[in-house]
Amino acid sequence: MEKEKLLGWNIFTLSICITLAAVTSLIFIHVNSLSAEETFITQEKKTYMRDKRSKEINDMLEQSWQNAINTFALNMDGLEKFDWFDSDHITMNLQEPESTYFSEDLTNALNSVRKPGDLVPLVLTTSNLSEVYILFQREEGNGNFVKMKLVSYVKKEKINQDQRNPRNWVISSIEEKYPSR
Repeated sequence: MEKEKLLGWNIFTLSICITLAAVTSLIFIHVNSLSAEETFITQEKKTYMRDKRSKEINDMLEQSWQNAINTFALNMDGLEKFDWFDSDHITMNLQEPESTYFSEDLTNALNSVRKPGDLVPLVLTTSNLSEVYILFQREEGNGNFVKMKLVSYVKKEKINQDQRNPRNWVISSIEEKYPSR
C-alpha cells in the first residue's frame, strides 16, 4: 500500500512539473511574440525630421545635399543617407557603448567645424559604419560645401577577455569647396 501511495505522489509531482514547464513555455513564447510585435510597431512609428519641416525647407536641403554630393563627386554606391536629425536611426542598430560613441564622435566632429548659418548636415554611411561622411553647406545655403570623412577604429585597450573592444570614429579628412555653379 505504501508503494502505491508513493507511486501516486511521484506521478502527481511529475504531472505538476510538466504542467509548470508547459505554462512557462507558453509565457516565454507569448512574451517573445509581444517583443517582436513591439519591434514591428516601433519600426512602423519611426519619425523622420523631413515630416516635421516645411516642404520648402526640405526641398532646399535636398538640393543643397545633392549639390554637395556632386561637388565632391561622391560615389553613392554602398552609402546610406540620413538627415543629421535622423542619425538616431543609425544608433538604434548599435549596441552600447558603441551607440553612444558613434553619437558623441559625430557630434564632436561636426561641432569642431560648424559655424553659425550652416545648413543641416547630411550623414552618409557605409553599411558597416567603417566610413561616415558629413556634408553640409555654409551661409544658409549660399556658401561653401563642407565634407568631413570619419573612419572607425578600435581602441587597443586592455579589458576583460570576455568583452569586445567597441569602435570609435575619428575625423580622417575635412574638405571645403566652393559650390560649382
